[in-house]
Amino acid sequence: MSSHLERVSNDLLRQWQDSDDADDELLDAQKLRAVALHAASVLPSPLPSPVPGSPITFTHRKPTSLELGYLYKWLHLDELSHPPPNPAPYYSRAVLTGALQHVHETPCSVPCLRSPFHLCTRLLCSYRSDMGDFPVSFVVLKEDGYSIDAIGTYSSFRGTGAAKSLVEYCINLAVERSDEEYYEIDSLISSILFWRKLGFEVVPAREIVKSKLKELEYHRPMRKIIKKK
Repeated sequence: MSSHLERVSNDLLRQWQDSDDADDELLDAQKLRAVALHAASVLPSPLPSPVPGSPITFTHRKPTSLELGYLYKWLHLDELSHPPPNPAPYYSRAVLTGALQHVHETPCSVPCLRSPFHLCTRLLCSYRSDMGDFPVSFVVLKEDGYSIDAIGTYSSFRGTGAAKSLVEYCINLAVERSDEEYYEIDSLISSILFWRKLGFEVVPAREIVKSKLKELEYHRPMRKIIKKK
């Protein structure tokens, strides 16, 4: 996957270098990332699908710039396949759209994926290791570095355990870094069943959170954190 993106990115870079506007800044790492993200965002369809009967293994880490663009691509495809009134794909894509914009607008001297307090530093992905580290699920973490602010899974890989493994990974981060007794999630009603399958409970007294923008109804599932001895 990455080799294909790198090839497309290099082709775009050569086109820029051959143009009248080319200058030394094009060789800057930030510009290379911007080219790679653009290449990823226009990748042709279809994207990979799970292989029936293949062993499933997951790894978790921050995405590279190339992979960030790839996430943008599959979120865009999911958006097209989920017309209104389902708001989740739109919200998820908006999260990464902001990250992509940041990559293009960040000064060349500032590495975007290490820029303090920025969204890019709070992205974690779940990868299908048996498919060459293809990113199949992601979470956007809150500033504490372990609480989930948004979550998404590529439609073809839902039900494979990708999101579950990523949630468990984040809970383990909370076990190591937090003194809180419960791990809390703000969730749309449509996602409550997913969280309950992972051992979360909806606390009635803290059930509803209203969005000021769209008047969406949120619930707050909670799961007790088991501290390591």
